[in-house]
This record gives sequence, structure tokens and C-alpha cells, in this order.
Amino acid sequence: MEKPSFLPPFMFGLLFATFEVILSAKYSSFTVDQSALLALKSHITHDPHNFLATNWSTSTSVCNWIGVTCGSRHHRVTALNLSSMDLTGTISSQLGNLSFLAWLDIHQNSFHGSLPIELTNLRSMKYLDFGDNSFNGEIPSWFGCFTKLQRLSLYLNNFIGVIPSTLGNLSKLERLSLGGNQISGRIPNSLFKCKELKYLSLYNNSLEGSIPTEIGNLTLLDTLYLGDNHLKGRIPTPPPSLQWYVVSNNNLIGEIPSSICNLTSLMGFFLSENTLEGTIPECFRNLSSSLLQFDLRYNNFHGQIPEIFAKGCTLKGFRINNNELEGSLPQSLSNCKDLILLDVGNNNLNDTFPNWLGNLDQLQVLILRSNRFYGQVDSFDVRISLTHLRIVDLSHNNFSGYLPTLVFEHLHAIREGYEKKVEPKYMQEGFGDELMVNYAFGLSFTTKGLETEFQALLSIWTVVDLSSNQFSGEIPKILGELHLLIVLNLSHNCLIGPIPSSLGDLSELESLDLSSNKLEGRIPTELKNLGFLEVLNLSQNNLKGPIPQGKQFDTFDNDSYIGNLDLCGFPLSKSCDIDEETPAKFDNDDGDELNWKFSIVMGYGCGLVLGMSMAYIVFTTGKPWWLIRIVERVRQRFAKRASLMAMFPDVFMIGALKTEKGGGESGAGANDDSSRGGKKQEKNKIVKQYRDKLTTRSRCTESPLTTTGRSLAPSFSLKGSFSIITEFGFSNHPRPDSNVQFQNFPSNPALPNQFHRLFQCGFGSEMLQHQLPSRVTGFDMLSGSSDVVFWGAVSLNFSDLTSGFPISGQRLNQTAYKNASFSVQLLPDITWDQINVLSIWDIASTSDFGHVTLPQNGSDSVSNSVHTVFDNCKNLSDNYRVRWNLNVEENWIEIGLEAAAPTTYYMAFGWANPNRTKELMSEADVTVASFTEEGRPFVDDFYITAYSECKLSSKDRTAIGVCPDVVYENSKNGMMVNNTRLVYGHRRDGVSLIMFRKPLNSTDKKYDLPVYPNEDMRVIWALGLMKPPNENRSHFVPQFHGGPEKVAYGHLVLNVSEKVDDCFGPLDADDNEDQELIIADTGVPLVVTTGEVLHYPNPPSPSKVLYINNKEAPVLRVERGVPVKFLVQAGHDVAFYITSDSLGGNATLRNATETIYSGGPEAEGVVANPHELIWVPDRNTPDQVYYQSLYQEKMGWKVQVVDGALSDMYNNSVLLDDQQVTFFWTLSEDSITIAAHGVKKSGYLAIGFGSGMVNSYAYVGWIGDTGKGHLNTYWIDGKRPSNIHPTNENLTHVRCRSEDGIITLEFTRPLKPSCNQNDKPECKNIVDPTTPLKVIWAMGSKWTDEHLSEKNMHTVTSQRPVQVLLIRGSSEAEQGLQPVLAVHGFMMFLAWGILIPGGILAARYLKHVKGDGWYQIHIYLQYSGLAIILLGVLFAVAELRGFYVSSLHVKLGIAAIVFASVQPMNAYLRPEKPANGEDSSTKRLIWEYFHVIIGRGAIAVGIAALFTGMKHLGERYKVENVHDLSWVLITWFLIAASTVIYLEYHERQQRERLQGRSNWVLGNAEEEDSIDLLSQNDASTRKGSQSSGVIEVQLEPLNR
Repeated sequence: MEKPSFLPPFMFGLLFATFEVILSAKYSSFTVDQSALLALKSHITHDPHNFLATNWSTSTSVCNWIGVTCGSRHHRVTALNLSSMDLTGTISSQLGNLSFLAWLDIHQNSFHGSLPIELTNLRSMKYLDFGDNSFNGEIPSWFGCFTKLQRLSLYLNNFIGVIPSTLGNLSKLERLSLGGNQISGRIPNSLFKCKELKYLSLYNNSLEGSIPTEIGNLTLLDTLYLGDNHLKGRIPTPPPSLQWYVVSNNNLIGEIPSSICNLTSLMGFFLSENTLEGTIPECFRNLSSSLLQFDLRYNNFHGQIPEIFAKGCTLKGFRINNNELEGSLPQSLSNCKDLILLDVGNNNLNDTFPNWLGNLDQLQVLILRSNRFYGQVDSFDVRISLTHLRIVDLSHNNFSGYLPTLVFEHLHAIREGYEKKVEPKYMQEGFGDELMVNYAFGLSFTTKGLETEFQALLSIWTVVDLSSNQFSGEIPKILGELHLLIVLNLSHNCLIGPIPSSLGDLSELESLDLSSNKLEGRIPTELKNLGFLEVLNLSQNNLKGPIPQGKQFDTFDNDSYIGNLDLCGFPLSKSCDIDEETPAKFDNDDGDELNWKFSIVMGYGCGLVLGMSMAYIVFTTGKPWWLIRIVERVRQRFAKRASLMAMFPDVFMIGALKTEKGGGESGAGANDDSSRGGKKQEKNKIVKQYRDKLTTRSRCTESPLTTTGRSLAPSFSLKGSFSIITEFGFSNHPRPDSNVQFQNFPSNPALPNQFHRLFQCGFGSEMLQHQLPSRVTGFDMLSGSSDVVFWGAVSLNFSDLTSGFPISGQRLNQTAYKNASFSVQLLPDITWDQINVLSIWDIASTSDFGHVTLPQNGSDSVSNSVHTVFDNCKNLSDNYRVRWNLNVEENWIEIGLEAAAPTTYYMAFGWANPNRTKELMSEADVTVASFTEEGRPFVDDFYITAYSECKLSSKDRTAIGVCPDVVYENSKNGMMVNNTRLVYGHRRDGVSLIMFRKPLNSTDKKYDLPVYPNEDMRVIWALGLMKPPNENRSHFVPQFHGGPEKVAYGHLVLNVSEKVDDCFGPLDADDNEDQELIIADTGVPLVVTTGEVLHYPNPPSPSKVLYINNKEAPVLRVERGVPVKFLVQAGHDVAFYITSDSLGGNATLRNATETIYSGGPEAEGVVANPHELIWVPDRNTPDQVYYQSLYQEKMGWKVQVVDGALSDMYNNSVLLDDQQVTFFWTLSEDSITIAAHGVKKSGYLAIGFGSGMVNSYAYVGWIGDTGKGHLNTYWIDGKRPSNIHPTNENLTHVRCRSEDGIITLEFTRPLKPSCNQNDKPECKNIVDPTTPLKVIWAMGSKWTDEHLSEKNMHTVTSQRPVQVLLIRGSSEAEQGLQPVLAVHGFMMFLAWGILIPGGILAARYLKHVKGDGWYQIHIYLQYSGLAIILLGVLFAVAELRGFYVSSLHVKLGIAAIVFASVQPMNAYLRPEKPANGEDSSTKRLIWEYFHVIIGRGAIAVGIAALFTGMKHLGERYKVENVHDLSWVLITWFLIAASTVIYLEYHERQQRERLQGRSNWVLGNAEEEDSIDLLSQNDASTRKGSQSSGVIEVQLEPLNR
């Protein structure tokens, strides 16, 4: 039977399986993509628009999901775009399973966390945009795996670390945006391998180093954005393709290279806020047809502005302010028809008014301030077309003549509201997708009496500032036609005549300053129509009559009218007569005198009847309550005043104490500058006069120091300010204690004792003539300082305040004060009429914690300045509270937000929509308050449309999220909707306080919710991080607050009309140091200037303080051993110095002591000629010192001195044995500073001086149980604990610290101990810099200075000592020195012990040898010995690294060498030998004596040097067998002495035998150069034989 074939079924099954695999693979691919996206959805915690919640569903294909794009062929996900959806969450790791994904865009959301490494699977990625989120951590290095990537955007996140070098692997990368993070380090050179790169943005990070020159290799680069970093060095030349070059706000130096002019496509050139210098290159003329923005402000450019603006100029912004430019303004600027902003302020330009500017009809901002322009402004050579001009700042020049009415006539943008006809917008322009140029960023001018810097500027902001010139004549009435003007400043001119009533038509005016002129007449009542007026300054004029009352005029204080002696009425203490109260203006044209008198009578009559009727109804029903309260308060006040004045006419009464502005901002404070330098004596004289007045109890007539204008604009100008609302009186009868609220007491952040936001007290007293004990109640103060007192002064002048006096013996030194009560008794010699200023004062730091100005001469009224006291206070959380005052009649509520939070945080408070019961944040109306980067407060009205950060929709560019009201309207219909007005703000010691006022019922019904004062309403609040503006966003944006409820955000029900006060005590911040920190860099100089007081940390202060790198009184951090360079250009009246005194100003004038570490009278300079000061803090510099001015106290602040690398702090270092301890030292004249640093963890570290542990001097450092470092000294004479003896060495600057378990010890000791008892071991511990120091080390687990045992002795020690050559700065092992000493000693012994003595013996005892043999032997031995001596010396000097004469051995050796070296010269100069039978000449005899004595003296000194050398070898080098070698040497010389004695005896025997016979000479008599001068017998025999006629016969052989 044939078997069936299995092939067909097998083939069918195989085909079916294949088909199933294909289908399952396709289905699996859909499942993988779907699972990855659903995992991402699950990681999204907040989807306010429900984009994903309603759309990403398994019921539909992923290719139909919102934001998802699939490929047409394989239907896999290739693109994912979730941008601008306000999503919050993290990135799922399963997103890496989208293997076909090439486009991922999630920018403008609130994703956070780190990026998962699984994203590396996306190898097809080309477009990656994670910008504008909250990702953190380091930028992953695995981004380098995306080899196809063309765009990488990580801007506006929280990434840290360095830029990974692996980004250089992205060869196809075209756009890289890493700006707005916290990246540090250098720009890696690998980035410039990305040859396709067109856009590089690294702005607003912390990058360091120089800009690599390799940037020129990026030939396609068109945008380079490196601003707001810490880059230094010179400007590199970028590639010619560059269009936007932004390197502003760095530390660049040098000049602008001319190669920049080769960038023919350059559109934006931003170099502002660097340290550049030189002139502006004229070659910029080549770029005038392409350049749109030119910004060189805040540098050191000098010279003239070249004519670089050719016809066809496209320039829109030209900003060169704050440089040192001079000359005239180039007229070629008139070719730039599109110019929008021109700012040349703060230079030295000297020219007439450039009337050709009238030709620039697109000009919106013109700033010529602070130059030397002169002449008249009202003449133009061209047709004036200033249609768009809305900011004109000509202040601080020398312009003269009449005010320019012709200019006023053509300011159409301010007169007719040209800008109101179009949508109001910020002065910015977009270029491409990410680049937004903000024309007005950093623009500064004076507004509302304060110097204000704008981060962004709306097109409806209008300013005319002609102050500080020489304009004359009257104020033209045409100014009243500038209906949209917001700021008008004509102060400090020579204007005369009356104030025109037409100024009352300036309905939008918020600030009016006409001070310091010669204006006359009355204040027009029409000015009451200025409903938005916040600042009014009419001081220092000749105005008279009554001050208008009502509306905004009730908010102005004395400062607005000071210097007008004939003014009267509130708020001045001078009341008006009846005649003066007559209205300033009557309309006599419409009726006669009878008519208006009749009208007055009728009015009085009707008013009297109506008023009495209303009074009866009010006091019968008790309603309204607010009116009852006001009337009762006024009645009690007048009744009290009348009774007290009648009973005690000599007693002054204090009422409504005002806010004073410390620090001498103006007025008398301006005189602070005149009390410096050479005027110190004058200052002391004035202070003495004030004190003399106080001693005699005379009343000072000095008026309190105040500042002009109210601080209603963002400012930190108010120093030492607080507010008082009080009634402070004295009587003999009981009365209720009044309430005094001292608020916002600033303090020294270095002192824990601070009068933070609230210091409340009530005063009561009994009348005891002029000396009254006062009862203080409700007193709050934090603990810390030990010398806080009640302090009196004659004025708020800085000098007077600091030279004040305690008024009471009581010290406020309690641990803490919370609602405390106590009595204050004046000192016996103090009376209340001596006190003009009452302060809470810290004597130790001369800190004003707060003060009040007391009324004078019986007056009970003071100025009504900014009050920071509120009727109500509610705690929102432990660190956040809200205060408020309510004024229903005037339709406003004044709110103060106070929080102990970082300066970068916002404070939000507002009302929830009453129609919502869930998601209360949505549709809420909130006010967001915070501080700018310069420390100025601001508030903005916000409306919440979605629970997310403010974004612009990608569809229609409308605003979504938590956005300012103006942003919504800026994107729609152009309404001005920010109805919140800043009143005041400051930040003290880590606590922020910002006050603002908003209407209860706003005209903006769309974004402002009405506040019903008598109803319970839901309020919401939040604290969180504030994002500053950037190139994409011109406004501040609150970030997602995060954190738990009731800590970072919350809500509650509040009735603002009900009395609430649950705030107990001041807020106390954990971190109260707000000053900016500047870390000194060796290569970058610190520029020292002066500037206005904004937020000086230790008030009071002078009117100007020190700035470093444009930062006000920052904390400076330096490293020991690292040079710090200062460029002092603060003026000739500021001598910069580093001191131990916290106040500065030459402590000797205060009978105090200080240590000056650097600087002094010579350290002064100006911008044109700065003084260069270099300071190198050494290891002995304390951890905290101060930079100050020598001529004025309290201008500077702290210097933190930290340890740098030990190699920077010490001159020399070597590694000890086994390379486990590094030994550092620095030699001085009589001391040595030593440090030792281990390389591994240990419980203690010890170093010793000696050959081993036994017989060594040890220095042991360890960390105790409390974490404190210790260092003790010991003498060790054995190997057991009992052999370790503590010593008492004179160590100074001792430190011992541990970092990660690694110990470092440091100390300074004298080279030679100063001991009275020489028997102490430490007295022998001498360090000789000329001799190598033997150093050993040891480590162990634990050390104690009590009960030392073998368990806590060392566990690791050095194997051998190391010879440290202190002067040379090197070391070597000990045995390396022994061969040197052996060779040197052997050579010296050979010379002084054998050769030289042998030469002398040859000359003495070998003369009988025939011929000159003895002489040759003598010469050869002497010269050989001398040569060996010199070689031995050179060998020792070369090997021992120096030649020193401190020891006796070296001194004797030098003497012996000198003696030995004289002998050859002596032989060369010997006189001629006498002929036979002649007597020796005198010279010959002297020479012979000298030759013999020197030779024998040399041998004696040489032998002594040998023995002292052996002693030196034992004492200094601790050679153990020195004693044996010394005996060998003694034995050798004893043998030599015995030999000499024998030879001398034998010589004498021979001479005696020769005396009885003929005197035969057995040698060559002509060769005998000497005789025995020491043998007198032989000499007389020779002389006798010659005189007796004996003939010497010499027998010579006959020659054949």
C-alpha cells in the first residue's frame, strides 16, 4: 500500500503559520505603540482641557489620537506633538518603545522629573523639543545616540550640570537650544563638530570660561545666543553667516574686533553689560543696511560715536547708554527712518539738542539723560514728525531757554492717543520660532521719583522728564493737552509763575514732580481731578495758600510741600486763616459779588439743616458704624488735646507718628557725602555740638529727615522704614493705653535679633515734668543680639543717628519678646524734648531695627507717609499672612502680603469665582506680588483660565492659564485692565512685604471679580517660584506651586469687613541672608563703584553704598591663597579697603581697633582712571572680614574667606613617605606655617619631626565627639603611651578640620622656641630652614588627650622619614643624603687630614733631599688638597641645595678655605731670595713669617672644621655612629701629632751635630726658599758663622 504524501498538508500549515505571524506582528506593533502612549497618559497628572482624557481611547486607532501622527506605509507612530496643552506629569519610560518615532514635541507644558534612559531606543529621532517645562537633573549624555537628530530644544527647564560632550556626535544637528536652565561649566569644544548647526542658544545659565574660537568653524550658524552667563575673555570672531550675535551680561573684556564688520548679514548685535572698552569701530557703516538692533550699554567704551549710519539704514534700536562716550550725536542717525528706541544716556556727550531727530517719525523712546547737552530745545531745522514719541527723557543736562512747546505740540501719541487706536503691545518683535527681541528690556528712567528698570514696556506708557536742567519761564498750558501722560517731571529747573490749572486735564497722570523751581501762587484745585495721581512733589518752591483737600490730596504727606513756607492746611501743621481758605479761583465773569455771597449763605444754611438732621439720625440709630467711628475718634482727639494743652502747656504731644525713610535718601542725607575724607574733623565737630545741646536739655530745631515723594513705584529705596499709627500723650489721670505699631523693622541679617515685620507696643506714662516712665505693651522681637536699646537721636541724618544716645538703661536682651509688657524709664539726664528720633538700636553693629520721628515744638502732627499698618491680619500658613484695610466709601481695599520665602517666590492672593464649587482656582481673580531680579517689588492683576502656567495657544495664540490680565487683552481687544496699584514693598531678612490697592468694584467686569465687603467670600492663595521674563515672554509667570495644601496653597472663607487679627509675633525666615553672593575669580576683576541705597542689609547707611560688579553691597566670597583683583572706580571720596571692622570708616576715629588686610587711602579712583588693588587672603585671614570705605562708615558688607586648595595657600608642598600625607609649608622671617593633609579617612592625623617615632616632636590633629577640631603637641621618647608627653609649644592660627573623614591640620610656630626654662623638651625643637627637616607621619582610628592607650595609637605610620628641604621646597628620602655627607666628609678628611698636613711636613722635614724634591712634594700636596677642598664644598652645596653660614661648622670651613686659598697667592707674590752671604730683606722676612703662620693656621682651622662637622652631623642629621667616627678622627690626629714630635726631635738632633764643623750644604742652596724661623738657635749660629768670615764651599762635579 502506498503511503500518503505529507507534503501538501505541511506546505499548507507553513503558509498558514507565516500568515498568522505577519498578522500578529502587525497587531503587535499597534499594541506596542498604543501601550506606550497609554503609559504616557497614565503619567500625566493634570490635563485641564481633557485633551487626552477624552481622545486617547482604546476604542479608536492611535493614529486618530490628538497629537499623534502615523506613517502612511507601516501605520506606526512617527510624530507626537503635545505642545502647549498645559499638561502636568512625567515622561513614561515606555515612550522609548515607539521605535518609529522621529518627531517629539511637548514644549510649553509642566512636565517634570528626569528623562528616562529608555528614550535612547528612539534611534529615528530627528526633532526633539522638551522646552518650557520643569525637567530637572543633568542633561543626559545619551542624547549623543540620536545621530539623525536635527533639532534639540531643552530651554526653560531646571537642568543642571555641564553640557555633555557627546552632543558633538550629532553631526546633523541644526538647532540646539539649552537656554534658561542652570547649566554650569565650559562650552565644550565638541559642539563645534556639528557643522550643520544654524541656531545655538545657551542663554541664562551659569556657563564659565571663554567663548571658544572654534565657533568660527560653524559656517552655517545664523543665531548665537550666549547672554546672561559668566563667560569671560575676549570676543571671538563668529562665522560670516551670523545674523544674531547676543553675548550680553557676561564678563567679556577687550575691544570689539574689526572682523565683526565682515558679518554682512548681521541683524542684532548685543554686547551690553560686559567690561568691554575701546572705541566703536567705524567699519560698522558696512552693516547699516542689515543691522536692526545695536546694544552696547553698560560697558566702558570711549571716544566719539562714529558716523556709521548710511542711507537706507534699517536700525530700530540704538542703545549705548552708560559708557564713556563723548562728542556729539552723529547726524547720520537721521538716515535710520525706522528707529524706534534711542538711548544714549549716562555718557559724556557734549552738543546742542539734535533737532534733526524731529525727522524720525517712528521714534517712540528718546533718552538723552545725564550728558552735557546744552542750548535750547525749541528750534528745529526739519519738519517735526514725532507721531509715535511717548517717552522723552532729557534730564540731567544743561538745556536752557523755555520749555519746548513745539515738541509738546507734536507728541501726538500722548495728545490724541495714537497708540490707543491700535492694540497695546510690548515693545518686542519676533524673529523665527524662538527668538523674540524685547526692545525695552533693561530700559531705565526715573518714574514716580524712583529710578526704575523695566523688563518690558507697554506701548501705552508715557513719560516726559525734563528735570535737572536750566529751563526757565512759565510752564506752558499746552502740557495740559497731553491727556495720556503718566509721568511728568520738571523738577530742578528755573521755572517761574503759577502752576497752570490745565494740568488738571492730565487724567492718566500718576506722577507729577515740579519741585525745586521758583513757582508761585496757589496750588490749582483742578489738580484734584487727577484720580490716578500717586506721587506729587511740589517742594522747594514759593507756593502759598491752602493745599487742596480731598481725593488724592489726602494721601500726600509733608514731603510733597516742604520748602513752601506760605502753604497751609493738611497735612502741614500750619493751619489756614479764613481768608486763606477762600478758593484760589473764582468765576467772576458769570455773576457779581452779591450772587456768590448769597450762594454761600444758602449753601451754609441748607448744609447746616441737613447736617443736623443726619447727625440726629446717625447718633440715634448708631448707623453707619464707620461714620460713628470717625466722628468719635475726631471728638476724643480734640477733647484730649484741649485738656492737655490747658493743664500742661510745656508738654509736647505725639500723634500719628509717621513712617521715616532711613539711610539719608535725601534732604539732610544728601550731606553725608560731604562728611568724608578730609571733612572727618568737621563731622566730629558737628556731632559734638549736637551732644552739647543734648547735655543742656535744649530742644534741637533740626527737622526730621524725609524723602520727597511716596514710594509707590517698585523700589527698595526705603531703608530702615516702618510705620506708626499712635496717640502718645502724657497726663496725671488714668486713661486707656494707646496702641503703637512698629512694623517692618529691618535689621542686620547677621544678627538673629530682628524686628521683623511686626513690632507692636502701647505706651502709657505718668507726668513727671519732662521725664516720663512709659509703659510698653504688645512688644514683639526675635532673640539674638545682646545689646539692643531704646535710642535717641537729633535727626535721621546718618551721622546724627549713628552718634545718638541710649535713652534708657534697659537692654532688650530677653530670649524673645512676644506680646510682652514692661516699663521704660528714661535715664536721669534725658528728657523727651531732647529726642527727635526714637529708634530700636543695636549698639554692637550700629543697626537701626526701626525708628520713629517725634513731633517738635508741641506739634502733634506729622507727615502722612506710607503706612504699613493694617486693621486686620490673617495667617494663611506658618510662613504666609495677609493684612488688609477696607475703605468702602472710596471703593478700595488695601492688601499687604507677607511671607517668609525666597526672593524668587511669588505671593498670590485673590477671590474665587462664587459660582464655582470645584476647582476653585479656575476663573479666579488673583493678585500676584513678587520682586524683580533687581530687588524691586511689583504686583500684577492675574486671571486664571486654566490650572497651568501662562501659555499662548498654538492655534490662535490666545493666552491660557494663570496669566496677567494685560496678556489676555494684549492678545485680543487691547483694554488696559491692570487695576491693581502697588503702594509699597520691601524685603528684609528673608521676609517679603508687598502692599497694593485694588478697587472693590472694578470697571473691568471681564477679568476682575467684585469684592462684596459685607459678605462671606471664598479667597484663594498660593506661594511658589516665579519665572522671570525671557526672549519668548515679556512678563513674570508664576510656576506651579506644588507642595502640600495649606503650606503652598489653600483657600478659606473671609469677610473683609469683620475684624480679624490672629497674627502673633513677626515672621522669622530660616534663611535671612538676601544679599547676592559674588564669588571672586582670579581672572575677572571686581569692579567697585557706588550707587543708591536700595536694600542695604544693615541700616542705617549713607546715601550711597558700595557696589561690586553692579550689585549693591553683595556678599563677597574669596579663597585663601587666590589673588583677588579690584578695580576701584567709586570716586575720589571713597577709599576702598578690606578690614576686620564691620563698620569701616577708619575704626580709630571711634577709638576702636581694626586689622587692615588690603587697600587704604591710595585705593581710590574713577571710571576713567580706576585704581587696581590686588589682595591675596592668606591662611591667617579670618573666615569673615569686610570691605568698606576708609572715609565713611557702613558702605560695604561681608567678605567670606574660605579655604581654597592648600596648594594655593602655601608656597611649598611635598608628599611624605608612602604618598599618604601631603606636607605644606610657608616660611617667614622668624616663623613657619605648616599644614598636613591625609589622602584617606582616619580618626586622627599626626606629623612628627625626627628620624622615627622615638625622640620626635609630634603634632596630632583629630576631631572630637562634638565635631570640634583639636591639635596638640607632644614629645615622644618611647614606644608606649606613657612615653608620649604633652608639650606647650607656642602655636598660633591652629586649625583642624575633617572633610569626608579626611583630616587636615594647620598651625604656625616660631622657628626657634622662646623658652625661659631650657630643660623643657619643646625648647630644643628648633627648625633650621638651612638644614633638612626630617618629617614622619602617623594615622589612626581615634585619638584622645586623656587616657591614651595602645588601642587609640597609630595604626598606619610612615616607613621612613623624609628630609624636607624647607628653603628649596623639595624633599628626599633620608638615606639619599647619607652618601652626600659621606663623600663630603671623606674629601675633607683627605684634604685636611692627609694632603695639606703632608705638604707642610714636606716643607719642614724634607729639605735635606737633594735638589727641589721637597719643594715639588710640598706644592703638589698643597694644591691637591686645595682642589679637593673646593670640590668637596661644591659637591655639598650642589647636593644640599644651598650654601648657608648659620652653623659653626660652616663658618670654620669657610675660614679654613680662605686660609688655604691665600697660600697660592702668597707663593706667587713672594720676594726674591737673597744672594749667598746676604741678609734677607725685611719683605722677605715678613713674607716668610706670614707664609708659615697662614699655612699652619689653615691646618688648625681645617682640623677644627672636621670635628665640628662631626658634631653637626650628629645634631642635625642624627647619624648614629658619629661618636665612633669622632674617636677614629681623634686617633688619627694623635698619631699624626706623635709623628710630628718624632720628626721635630730628629731634626733638632741633626742641627746640633752640624754646629761644630763647617757648614756644608747638602743640597741646592739656591733652591732653599725658607729657613726655620721658629728655631732661634739655628738662626744665630748661621749669623755668627757668616760674620766670622767662614767661607762656604760648594763642591760641584767637573764636567768633561
